[in-house]
Amino acid sequence: MLPQGAAKSTYGSVVFPTWYMGNNAGSEIILTGYGDSITKKHGKRARQICASNSYRAVFGFNVNPETRAADNWEASNKSSYKSAGILSGITGFRTDLLVWDDITKGRKEADSVTIREDTWNAYIDDARSRKKPNASELGIGTRWHEDETMGRILPEGYAGESGYMQCRDGNVWYVLCMPAE
Repeated sequence: MLPQGAAKSTYGSVVFPTWYMGNNAGSEIILTGYGDSITKKHGKRARQICASNSYRAVFGFNVNPETRAADNWEASNKSSYKSAGILSGITGFRTDLLVWDDITKGRKEADSVTIREDTWNAYIDDARSRKKPNASELGIGTRWHEDETMGRILPEGYAGESGYMQCRDGNVWYVLCMPAE
C-alpha cells in the first residue's frame, strides 16, 4: 500500500512478474486489476521487458514469437502471463503467481457498496480460486475505503504498520504500507 504515483504497478505488475518468469520456468502468472485496459498496458510492458536483449542476456530466453497478445503471452521457457480486469472474468486458467493491482479503481467505486461486494466476490471466486497449491499472491493498491479488498484482508484494528501479520483471510501476509504525507 503506497500512494498514487509511487511506482507500485511498475514494480509489482511489470518488473517482478518478468523476474519471476525468468527464475521459474513453466510458471503461470495472472494479473488482474480494475479493468482490462490497465492490465493490458501492464502486460504489454512486461512483454517488452521479456522481449529485450537485456532480458535474454540475463535469463537466456525471450518471448515465444508465436504469442503476440499483450494480455496473454508466453516466454520461450514455457512461462505465461495473462491479464484481465477483475470483473471481466479470469476463469479457465491456473496460476503460480496471482498479482492484483488496483482492483478498486478509485473513490467513487470504493464508496459503492455494490461495487465493493462485486469486486470482493470476483477476487475470492474468480481470482483467488485460480491459484495452484503453494502459489504466491501479491496485492497492490491505494486504500480507498476500510471495506475494500485490502481492508477485508488486513487484521482487525490494522493501524498502518508494515511487516508480517496474520490476516483475516487466514493467511500470513507481508504488508508494506507507506502512507502519503
